Amino acid sequence: MATPVTLAPSALLEEAARAMTNAEVNRANVVDPAGSIIGHVTLAKTVAEMIAPDPSEDDEVADPGVTAA
Repeated sequence: MATPVTLAPSALLEEAARAMTNAEVNRANVVDPAGSIIGHVTLAKTVAEMIAPDPSEDDEVADPGVTAA
């Protein structure tokens, strides 16, 4: 059985993905400073969030169908 992976709520997506990959698990528990489980993350969701487009960049991309007057 794999050792459970635990993460702090402040863990970055890259840190979470690396920890789960290194431990060869698909899920990690998020724990508070006392060690109580407050949630969990999955490797799939973590990777999906990492590769998702940044919505703040939408304003910076020009629409190719719009021309300047």
